[in-house]
Amino acid sequence: MHAQLITYTPSGIDNDRYMAEFVEPFTDYFVGLDSLVTKVWFGGPDTPEHGGFYVWKDKQSMDAFMTSPAAQDIMSREYITELSSRDWPVNVSSSVRNRGLTDGL
Repeated sequence: MHAQLITYTPSGIDNDRYMAEFVEPFTDYFVGLDSLVTKVWFGGPDTPEHGGFYVWKDKQSMDAFMTSPAAQDIMSREYITELSSRDWPVNVSSSVRNRGLTDGL
């Protein structure tokens, strides 16, 4: 498995529009990705930095997402600024022991 942290700052957009145009559509998109083990959205109306923590089945799945039309759409939005991405291999056995992942993935 492979973990990824993406952060960004929405700029020039109110929270209602951000939720309607960005979070909700991409939430539906991520639900359909078999290569995604989990995604945690973070940030709120009173926080400048937003983003997500992803666990992918493998690095190839993450790389495929990062070159996908959806990722290009995310990165091209004029209100998504200060975008960054970091990634790491996942220590699966320790993560399972600490309830970060479940057995049988």
